[in-house]
Amino acid sequence: MNPVIEEIVVPNSISDHFSGEQPFDSLRGIKRLNAFVGPNNSGKSRLMRSIFKSEKNMLVSTNQEGQAQIREAVRNALRLLDELQAVVTLNLGDTPEKVRSALQNCTIGFAPVLDWKVAWQQQTKELQNYGQRFQQIANSQQDSERQSLHALGNALKSIPSLTSRLSNPNSHRHNQQPEPPPFQQSNFVYIPTLRGMRVPFERDDAKFTYFDRTWNDYFADDSNSRQSDSVERIRKSKSGSSIVTGLDLFDVVTDHLLGSLKDRKFIRNFERFLSKSFFEGQPVALIPRKDGDTLHVKIGNEAERPIERLGDGIQQLMILTLPIFQHRDQPLFLFIEEPDMFLHPGFQQVFIDLVTKHENPDLYVFVTTHSQQFLDVTLDEDKCAIFRCSKDATDDKTDELEPAFTVERVARADTDLLRYIGVRPSSVLFANCTIWVEGITDRLFFGRYLELEIKKRGLRLIENLHYAFVEYGGGNITHWSFLDEEGMDVERICSQLFLLSDQDENKDERHKKLADKLGERFYCLKVREVENLLTPEIITSVIYDYEREEIELNHFTQSNYSKSPLGSFIDNKVLPDKTKSKRHGKLETCYADKSGTVKDKVNFCRKALLHLNDLESLSNEARSIAETLCNFVKAENDCP
Repeated sequence: MNPVIEEIVVPNSISDHFSGEQPFDSLRGIKRLNAFVGPNNSGKSRLMRSIFKSEKNMLVSTNQEGQAQIREAVRNALRLLDELQAVVTLNLGDTPEKVRSALQNCTIGFAPVLDWKVAWQQQTKELQNYGQRFQQIANSQQDSERQSLHALGNALKSIPSLTSRLSNPNSHRHNQQPEPPPFQQSNFVYIPTLRGMRVPFERDDAKFTYFDRTWNDYFADDSNSRQSDSVERIRKSKSGSSIVTGLDLFDVVTDHLLGSLKDRKFIRNFERFLSKSFFEGQPVALIPRKDGDTLHVKIGNEAERPIERLGDGIQQLMILTLPIFQHRDQPLFLFIEEPDMFLHPGFQQVFIDLVTKHENPDLYVFVTTHSQQFLDVTLDEDKCAIFRCSKDATDDKTDELEPAFTVERVARADTDLLRYIGVRPSSVLFANCTIWVEGITDRLFFGRYLELEIKKRGLRLIENLHYAFVEYGGGNITHWSFLDEEGMDVERICSQLFLLSDQDENKDERHKKLADKLGERFYCLKVREVENLLTPEIITSVIYDYEREEIELNHFTQSNYSKSPLGSFIDNKVLPDKTKSKRHGKLETCYADKSGTVKDKVNFCRKALLHLNDLESLSNEARSIAETLCNFVKAENDCP
């Protein structure tokens, strides 16, 4: 298995105008799916195209043994340099700034993605010399300054030591052929915004219309492109292979169907891939008819139709997924401009799931987007990274000023991100029905229960397409129209809803009103709150996870805690001696907050979800709720 890419250096072609994370000027924290976001004219598309154009010259660093240590060693040396300049009064001349420049301009720990040849010797030699110099200075100084000088000297000298192990990783393997570069067979594919499967006009070369426009706008003047290349040569080498617009999909299908048995199997497998991924298992047939230049498609038992009579979203899905399928067994770097174009939010989620769950371990997808759906993945998806692009402010009044940009990784669940790009959350407006729950842990738990039930029944129901969750915030439910005639009108805001409520004390009258108003679309838990639905086995597993060992626990059953605050119950009834718990704190509690419920609810929930992998792991009431919710969603989507 190839190493996993973790950082990419901002391409040299734009490094004068784009700043990444220091000291390497890199995109740190690369994942399977990487989204560049920002308002218009924030540089995100230019950045992504530049990474695509760099191809074999793209400098990357991976989780491979040694590379992460080298990167951290460089960063550590910079931190020690900052500390040194803050405490040392000795006049060191311009040496500290020369060291800073050497560290900030080095590419140690990075290598070209295709040939994997490292060229760090000069850089490491320079750092080695600086390290020795600082140690020599340290030997003649007082104790108060000697420690800082020695620490920096050792840090600088450690970098060459680490790099020597990576410069020739196979040098210790006698009589063995060196391993080939891990990404030697990589494919680079770019999908522009100008894409589609309908030929815009009748002309012999009409199928190159989108390619020609894209090439001339973004790539023709690139220094890597030879001026002597003819239009025909460029089209033949790039169109449909490294730059995909969709207009050539007719030829792709035709050539494969008229090719070898292997080629024909490729199309059959792609049809099955589309069927499974997007059409609920219905058979899909791609038909390039000889009486035209437009692909025809047949889905299930529907009549065969030309692609232009299908939705634009279906065309987009075919264009976006063909490269992923085509290069499913090789490293693929796929760059997509605004994949959300023409895609329903539910299908955006389907596409995200396809990318993040794809079996190809060497798939890296980069997108530009304004879509909330792509930004939502920052909340729950570990295989996604969001990079914010912004134009730097300047006081320079010079005419024809070349703007500068900054790109930075966004922290997980950054709530300011939507506001930054001018998007307002609205996914519930697109779902066929909504499920209202009190808070985030209710959403996560009930979402998992419903997901397991849907899987068991073999249904094709997708969150944010067929259903969506709404968090109403407990007591705020009284402000909605089903409890207050002058309250906010639910039916004007969202689609048909189902509401779940905790069994709060002294809320019987509210529950009765909700039951009268919503009928079978209201469910009040028989237990105290959602955490009380967990089985003793799941609670025990969560405790073990927190304690990092299988500690001794008292025996307990669900009936013991169904009506009790779960946190206090664990502290007082499950733990034999709570003072021995690793979570025992100043408040003399381990798992309870001040109210007695579970403290740190979201993390407790996430740990529980790791063990909720099938319906058998659910309590009886949880399974009943899963069935009820599934029946509701199924009915609202007219599922057979």
